[in-house]
Amino acid sequence: MGRAVIRIEPVAKNDPELHRLMAVHYTHPKGFVGRQLFFHITWAGTLYGCIAFGSATRYLPGRPTSVADLTHGLNNIFYHIEKQDGRYPCRNFTTRALLLAEPLAIAAYETRYHDAVWWLESLVELPRTGDLYRKAGYREVGITKGYTCRRVGGNVLTEVFDGRRVWNMDPNSLRPKRVFLKDVPHEATPRFDLFDPAPVDWSRPSHSLS
Repeated sequence: MGRAVIRIEPVAKNDPELHRLMAVHYTHPKGFVGRQLFFHITWAGTLYGCIAFGSATRYLPGRPTSVADLTHGLNNIFYHIEKQDGRYPCRNFTTRALLLAEPLAIAAYETRYHDAVWWLESLVELPRTGDLYRKAGYREVGITKGYTCRRVGGNVLTEVFDGRRVWNMDPNSLRPKRVFLKDVPHEATPRFDLFDPAPVDWSRPSHSLS
């Protein structure tokens, strides 16, 4: 019997476990817009969490102004992991899972959307520090103003996203977020078909933290 490893498996956006975790995540997302990729994170057959990647955020402080084509950015739009029996199965579990998910998400993004990924990004709401991203090689480049956005019902015949965006800029309800970026070398982008029915198993030491 082989040793247990972290397994990253693609799932559909209507996956029940994904939506269960979205409901308890601190941001309580109701859904996502734009490009989207979703994954389960398991260990020895036990689900520990879900991670999602999607379209780059349109405006971010600290991102190079020369970056004009946001289709080359991949945003870690959701990440939620829960301890089982009060513990994680290994050291640096959250960072290890992120590092294993990144190349799979990059390959899936390029296969599905036909755009190369040049950088990864993520937003972490204060007072959280984003330590797991620092361990994974991200650098903090700024903090957002904290505006929040919601969608209201619209006319599907006239509005692209079935509803318009309503921004909350009330200074008393701002939710600033740390901005993290990570460069993706073009030549290092993996090339394989992620959406094979078989689970993806990346357990090589070179893709783990000690």
